[in-house]
Amino acid sequence: MFYRAQTLTKTGLAKINKKSAHDGYVLPQLSRSVLQASVNNKKSRVFDLIIVVILSIVTYQVSIYLLGAYQYGDQEHYRNFYEHLEGADFKEIARLQVSLVGGSEPIFGMLMWVGANLGVPKDTYISIFNVILVVVFFFFLRKYNVSAILILLLLTNFYFLVLLTSAERLKFSYLILILAAITSGWPSKVFSVLAPIAHFQTLINYLSLLFERLSKIRFLRRVRLSLLIKSAVIIPVALAFLLFIFFNYSEAIVSKTVGYSEQEASGLISLVNLIGLFLIGIFVTKDRARFCMAMLPIFLVADFLGTARVNMIGVVVFYFFLLREGKGNHIVMYPLMAYFSFKSIGYISAIIEHGNGFI
Repeated sequence: MFYRAQTLTKTGLAKINKKSAHDGYVLPQLSRSVLQASVNNKKSRVFDLIIVVILSIVTYQVSIYLLGAYQYGDQEHYRNFYEHLEGADFKEIARLQVSLVGGSEPIFGMLMWVGANLGVPKDTYISIFNVILVVVFFFFLRKYNVSAILILLLLTNFYFLVLLTSAERLKFSYLILILAAITSGWPSKVFSVLAPIAHFQTLINYLSLLFERLSKIRFLRRVRLSLLIKSAVIIPVALAFLLFIFFNYSEAIVSKTVGYSEQEASGLISLVNLIGLFLIGIFVTKDRARFCMAMLPIFLVADFLGTARVNMIGVVVFYFFLLREGKGNHIVMYPLMAYFSFKSIGYISAIIEHGNGFI
């Protein structure tokens, strides 16, 4: 899935066989070419396996160290929640989660309950998931042929380090989102449904994708039957899912949103980073109309969620859009991602010195 390989179509084989009647050397040359491609493919797989092993070891050690130092801020609440889950009844998960971390996403609570009741130390448990996140993110980037330098910059990106440390619930949501992106068929659909249940903020990413799709709509004289069938299935299911979330978690979502909006200043000045990202996207992207539509929901929710969280969503939507256009290795990405990696130095220093990355 992630590797380039030379393939032969039936037409290509027919042409070669026809030519081989005159040139006896064509098929031997072809065999050597296919064999060389197979060897290169095998070497690439071995190289990726070595990288994955190294990444896993480094990620686990760094994660244990940083999580051990991160004692305050969000981690203080997550640690308290994890301790209370040990020995707690399964039915108590939702109540404890709302009261101790202010969230109500069921997947996060259930995963934490499993680790706590297995007796796994919290930092060890989270570090294992951090390793999984780094590995699947690496394969996701390899799928889009991102360069080695950019992969390194993305793995040391400020926002990615936030996912590994303080944004614990959001970590699981993005892990599931990446799994949806690197799989296909029904597994991809299942992961796509599970992602917002891990963190409701993921719905903004979906809203961004929806707006992007709306920009491609063309009014047809004839409506295809297949389109009607798909709409008849997808729309009711989507509405039922949103109603389920609304009736079961609306109070927690509203409370959390109000908290985010009160914590951070709003206004044009606070959106400077997001506006800069938008302008770079306009410069790099091929389809500016679709990019504008994809970024529109992020600007709309900026006042409600706070700029720090919105900037993270903006970076994700921005880079994913460029990856799909084949612009993931654009020269502008190198200084931009280098800036985000440089920004992570202050974040790590704050964790080590103050026990909190945001001071």
